[in-house]
Amino acid sequence: MSLRYPLIVSALAIGLGACAVTPAPTTDAASPNPLTAQGAWKLDVATAADGTTLIPSGTRYRLQFVDDRLSVLGGCNRMSGGYTVSGGTLRVQAMASTRMACVDQTLMQQDTTLARLLEPPLSMTLLEIQPVQLRLKTPAGDTLAFTAMPLE
Repeated sequence: MSLRYPLIVSALAIGLGACAVTPAPTTDAASPNPLTAQGAWKLDVATAADGTTLIPSGTRYRLQFVDDRLSVLGGCNRMSGGYTVSGGTLRVQAMASTRMACVDQTLMQQDTTLARLLEPPLSMTLLEIQPVQLRLKTPAGDTLAFTAMPLE
């Protein structure tokens, strides 16, 4: 066997490893929380399991994780609640919300949709690219895609 074959296999393994998707690690007191370390997370799009768009790109929604609290900003109402991360699963506790009566009914519907999507335990994946990407998936297969937004 020539030396060329092992070199090709090694190069492919390294190349594929560079594009790796890693599940979000379990957070504990000794390691920094990857959700808080990024600042805020801008919602790119929310899609249903069948591929239909639930919340389109171009909205101003963002998640902000501070200590053990999650804040949802950018829609008609502000929402917040506790959260935990364990074994690649994000669990958002019951969220409180302001009760603004927005003129734009689309924003109110999107608020409701986003709150519903955040209710069940969500599988969480961080894509280690720049900027860092966060993917949350519901048990039903709906997906929320976010991009890190460092706070200034």
